[in-house]
Amino acid sequence: MGRNTETNNPDYAMSIAHFFLRIFRSLKLDMQWITTQNIPEKWKFLKTKYMLIAMPSLFWNNKINAFGIPGWGRTTYIAKPDRIENIQSIFIDHAHLQKIAPKNGIVVDVGANIGEFALFAHTVLSPKKIYSFEPVPRSFELLEENNNDFHFNGAICNEKKMLIHINEQSGMSSKFKLPSTIGTTVAMCKSLDDIPELQALPTIDLLKIDVEGMEHDVIASSPTTVKKSKYLAVETALKRDASQDGLATLSLLKQLQPELRLIYIGHIITYADTGEQAAVDMVFKNISIKKI
Repeated sequence: MGRNTETNNPDYAMSIAHFFLRIFRSLKLDMQWITTQNIPEKWKFLKTKYMLIAMPSLFWNNKINAFGIPGWGRTTYIAKPDRIENIQSIFIDHAHLQKIAPKNGIVVDVGANIGEFALFAHTVLSPKKIYSFEPVPRSFELLEENNNDFHFNGAICNEKKMLIHINEQSGMSSKFKLPSTIGTTVAMCKSLDDIPELQALPTIDLLKIDVEGMEHDVIASSPTTVKKSKYLAVETALKRDASQDGLATLSLLKQLQPELRLIYIGHIITYADTGEQAAVDMVFKNISIKKI
């Protein structure tokens, strides 16, 4: 009897192992989705997810060159079917903000990617307006399709330009090169303090910063915006490439606004291969800004 060369091929075995790992992670994410409280249209979304997996062509939009995902009264466009899990992760990882952040407020989203956080905010926080900032061109194109609010295509820092390494997972793109980097782009840079639309705001209800290790750059370049933000949700580096480590970022925040208080420690991002803690979500409250 001849040997089955396909099943004895190491690459074939690895692909099968990767497939089952993806299934396991997807099911684990679904269990978190189901048990997370106060997610609207929870079961409808899961139905859409598995329809997308089974029949992706039904969701393809030739004009936008992306998959259109219906839900929560709008259509969200994603580059690949598996990117629907990014939406799930955002809703799960930021569910705590439903009890913390003000409703009907002003939200600033730095590191917006394709607008997953904006979708979450529109769905559960009902903001007056969202100001979104994203440096990766293709992600920004989808952001514009997904969100009708203010958009800025660039990075937030004190430099004039920044080389951004585009990651296979677009939400992980940053100025730091990773093994999964697939290209580069040069982003124009600006401070949040130099955005006229933000200058005109007396306060900001929620400043969200998720920039893959560049959070110190954002904060250092935009002290006025930080000082007038009621709540800050910051993904803070622990053990990964970053402009400054987490302690330096926390020290800078305290220096800029002594009245900031850490009120919530959320999702901890870990490396899949080693289990080491890469970053953590933190929420701060500016107690110097009184409720209006």
